[in-house]
Amino acid sequence: MHPILIKVRSYLAQANRGEASMPPEMIEKFKEMCGTALDKQFNSPPRKPTIRMSGIGQPLCKQQMAMAGNEEEAEYNLKMKFLFGDVIEAMAVVIMEAAGVNITSEQEGVTLDVGDVKLKGTLDVVIESNGEEAVYDVKSASPYAFDSKFSDFGGFHAIHEDDPFGYIAQGYGYAEAKGLPFGGWIAINKVNGEWAVAVPPLVDREYRAEALATIATNVEAIVSGAPFERCFTETTEVHPKMHPNKGEPTGNMLLPKECGWCGHKGLCWPSAEQLPKATSKAKSPPKTWYTKHTYDGPGGASR
Repeated sequence: MHPILIKVRSYLAQANRGEASMPPEMIEKFKEMCGTALDKQFNSPPRKPTIRMSGIGQPLCKQQMAMAGNEEEAEYNLKMKFLFGDVIEAMAVVIMEAAGVNITSEQEGVTLDVGDVKLKGTLDVVIESNGEEAVYDVKSASPYAFDSKFSDFGGFHAIHEDDPFGYIAQGYGYAEAKGLPFGGWIAINKVNGEWAVAVPPLVDREYRAEALATIATNVEAIVSGAPFERCFTETTEVHPKMHPNKGEPTGNMLLPKECGWCGHKGLCWPSAEQLPKATSKAKSPPKTWYTKHTYDGPGGASR
């Protein structure tokens, strides 16, 4: 088990038994961090589109859309999502410190020189363990993301294979700017409070080089004004295994999974709509994004 988890779990278990408390200075620190989060989310003026470390690993098409001044489609609860992340991060910091985790830096502004561009960002924490420091990102995660990516069932390779938010480039970018190893992600399940630490392989030179190459490529494309191209293509929906026409197209086209997370999908895919999954037999089918929808479900209904 990761040393951070050992300390945090031990501290929380002791607190459950009434054998450990939260130091008053940590309580005050948490109050201040939560107040800062509220102020940032509700009172800060809108940011002008800039190239920043936090987004440089995201799909280039998404970044180009933002840099062109296109506003993202945002649900009314977006501020709440951001605020949950800020508060959980604040909670993680004070709990780790109370548990004896040696945080040597937090919320530190860093700069990475990429060609003639100074790429700025704010790392979450630097943690010292056994005499060595490393940069860590703190993430709040849904139960699905926690289990499939950050826990032992997922881990670094699961994140590397499916990284629509650019976590890999973000983490290694912060680490390179600080001149330290990237330690990984400290993730907290925002429903049940479980903790996980997803760490890179012991030898991660190739992944670090790949991440830095992605950063350099994206920066160059944005700075040079490279022509916009969609990074992903729609896919054909097919009937599932239990259907008489298994493997055959339904006539529907699926929005690329990565585009489902993007606030600019309405511009790239004007026909996109989120509808009950046509191939599901569930009484309440899950919703799926379609770019073309002519077949309604297992009953054979079509438009």
